[in-house]
Amino acid sequence: ILAEILRQSNPASVNYDYEYSPLTGPHSCYCDRCLAAFRERAKMAADVELTPRLIEDQYLAPWQDFMAFRAAQILAKMKETTHQTLPGVPFATYSLFQSPRSLAIYGIDWRYVGQLKAVDIAEAGLGRPLDEIKATYEALDGIPLRMGVWMTPYSPSDLAPARVTSKAELLRRALDATEGTLVY
Repeated sequence: ILAEILRQSNPASVNYDYEYSPLTGPHSCYCDRCLAAFRERAKMAADVELTPRLIEDQYLAPWQDFMAFRAAQILAKMKETTHQTLPGVPFATYSLFQSPRSLAIYGIDWRYVGQLKAVDIAEAGLGRPLDEIKATYEALDGIPLRMGVWMTPYSPSDLAPARVTSKAELLRRALDATEGTLVY
């Protein structure tokens, strides 16, 4: 499906916004095959009862790790599809910086993305938490990082208060990044 979409749209780059709950996101699955894969990764006995509620209540940390690894595998597959369909077109993904919060809320662990070389360009943003930026670079293991700058409104019909940026903020993000800036 992705290859067909790419052929039809012929983009100059492919960007996937990865901000999905490891419990309820579109890549979360609780079928027998996925639960077996989780058991294997978490080194759990086959007779351990697993349901979405039990996972959330009793096995949250290993599930978040499992889903973050799965996210990196999915991104690697999307990168491969992008390159096979449109040679030379870069594949990027966006999420927040490397942190326990990003793992818990958005299901991303840049360490796995870096290990699998799952993207050509990583994109991350919101603020300038220096410890998280440093951790993100370390986790990416050489994958270029594009920094984000957030602005509102997103569209003419958006009535949210304006969040503007300054030349200084744009320059700071450009200097922090190794692959440019993303203004969103």
